[in-house]
Amino acid sequence: MADKEKADIEEIMSTDIAKALIAEAEPRNTPSVIAAVGNNRGRTLRLYATTSWDGSFFTPPPQSFNAGETARFSHNGSRGALIYGQEQGSPNAAGYLLAWSMGRNFGRRVYVNCGPLSEIHRNGWESAALTSLNSSGVSSSATDDQTASSIRATNADATGSFPLGAVSAVLA
Repeated sequence: MADKEKADIEEIMSTDIAKALIAEAEPRNTPSVIAAVGNNRGRTLRLYATTSWDGSFFTPPPQSFNAGETARFSHNGSRGALIYGQEQGSPNAAGYLLAWSMGRNFGRRVYVNCGPLSEIHRNGWESAALTSLNSSGVSSSATDDQTASSIRATNADATGSFPLGAVSAVLA
């Protein structure tokens, strides 16, 4: 594991969100994910959609977060996805998809995509994301020339005591 990835995991695990999730999930051995999503886009990003294929959000993602901020959330279950994007109607409005899984039945995975918000947040996005997630690995990245956007993410094993993933993502 790279030093940057270790530092990201340590930062994620030190948050109050992580401590609350661990206190809830560890005694029941519930697969869970704690996530930190950095906004390097230079613009405020808004939450457009969430889905949970298995489980539910323990701490929901913020409805929006500004440039230079980090959105944090946690998920019990744990297989879900979300879409952040710029305001619709903005020139070259970028959309970002982040999907994750952590658990005995579906493994530790992460899948990302970016591009025009209208293409990322289209009808059927949940099915397409789940299909891509199921064939992904523990890290994923994507770039889009049309919107000059990029996203990268890693789902690291955060603890050995129960299935807990630390998802670190950067949107640009």
